[in-house]
Amino acid sequence: MSSPFVTVRYPDGAWELALSEKVPKVGDTLRRSGGKWVVAKAVEDRSGHVIVTWRPAPKPAD
Repeated sequence: MSSPFVTVRYPDGAWELALSEKVPKVGDTLRRSGGKWVVAKAVEDRSGHVIVTWRPAPKPAD
């Protein structure tokens, strides 16, 4: 049975547990914690819990 929560990891080592209806996929862009992020990695463990690693989204070109 999959979990309704995902663990989110930030590049600085911080993490949080987030409620998510849809599991983010690699390449998805999201807004959270005052920033814009791109999913760099998403791994599901045997229990169905997903760990998502984010990286900062690129700045828009001027």
